[in-house]
Amino acid sequence: MGDIVVVTGGNGFVAGWCIIDLLERGSTVRATVRDLAHGSKIRAAVDAAGRAGDRLMFVQADLTSDAGRDAAMAGS
Repeated sequence: MGDIVVVTGGNGFVAGWCIIDLLERGSTVRATVRDLAHGSKIRAAVDAAGRAGDRLMFVQADLTSDAGRDAAMAGS
């Protein structure tokens, strides 16, 4: 298993490409999203790009508050 990398704003355009690149490099990616329902859309895009989505996980976090930050960073 590679490093765990946290990507904030996981459902953004740039974040999506970062996630794909990190997975390609062997990292485990923990992406923050405001709503966990967005995770299925992100996973579908990663799968469509032919990347290993099994090393992709999501944490609910709102970057305008502290809620969710500890969970996102745990173990990374």
